[in-house]
Amino acid sequence: MISDLVDACGSDPDGPCKYPRLAGAPEEGRFFSQFGTPVYVARATDRLRTVICNRFPCGVQGVTREDTRALYNVPMPSGAMPDPSDDGHLVVYDPLKSAAWEFFRATYSTTDDAWEAEGGIRWDLNGLGIDGAAEPGSAVGGGTPLLGTIVRPDEVRQALQDGTGVIPHVLSGGYDSPRKDCFISPLVKTTDADDGRRWAIPEGAILQLDPALDLDELELTPGARVIARTLQVYGMVIRDDTGAFTVDVENVSVEDGAEPGRSGTWKRLGIGNESLRALRSEHFRVVAWAASQAHGTNCM
Repeated sequence: MISDLVDACGSDPDGPCKYPRLAGAPEEGRFFSQFGTPVYVARATDRLRTVICNRFPCGVQGVTREDTRALYNVPMPSGAMPDPSDDGHLVVYDPLKSAAWEFFRATYSTTDDAWEAEGGIRWDLNGLGIDGAAEPGSAVGGGTPLLGTIVRPDEVRQALQDGTGVIPHVLSGGYDSPRKDCFISPLVKTTDADDGRRWAIPEGAILQLDPALDLDELELTPGARVIARTLQVYGMVIRDDTGAFTVDVENVSVEDGAEPGRSGTWKRLGIGNESLRALRSEHFRVVAWAASQAHGTNCM
């Protein structure tokens, strides 16, 4: 499966599957990051919105028989924007309500003063962090929670300040064309993969950076080393079908409208899209899963 990861995007030694890109961190010569997930922290003064789900059903994790045509009472901050890619991801985090709303292809109409999305889910942050009942609603292909798995600048800064050097949770990302008709629970509940390659990695599988790899021997900035060390300790879940091998980080480039000055956070930490260039795809391994975790007709 690692050979499939290495070869998935062609033979270019610096091609999009040869080392993990940080999707959401700034790319050279660009201000806006095309991918990654913006995260907005709700405030008590934010207007409660109804977000219409206009393509896929939305859902509320842990709640059955919910109206799947919309997500209600979303404390959407003024000035919030989704990421500028076709995915249009957007997360609203409310620490007081212990809830997070996550959206796929979120759009705002200035004419109608209304929000819509092609899919979404509300997560109970006092819950397990997984959707074990496989209820409707998702912002990504496999149904993995975004807030709980993306890398946020505040987490990198905290890991540097407290001396642990590790973000205390599994990360998430994707690669080109995971295996169809197979997914690995519990961090995903479905799959949108459509590739029949025999050794393609299924969504839900955990990739771990070889713990024996000496990070001190690699050219990594302190912030990038935190992410690399986290990949050694907790690994990352393949949660989506992407065009490259990616680790998802918060897209701060679009957040200034809601929180002025936020857009420069990754640059101040010395982290960019290519910061993990020293980590080659062959440095990773796929963590074994139990037969009971594999779901679908193509998992053998």
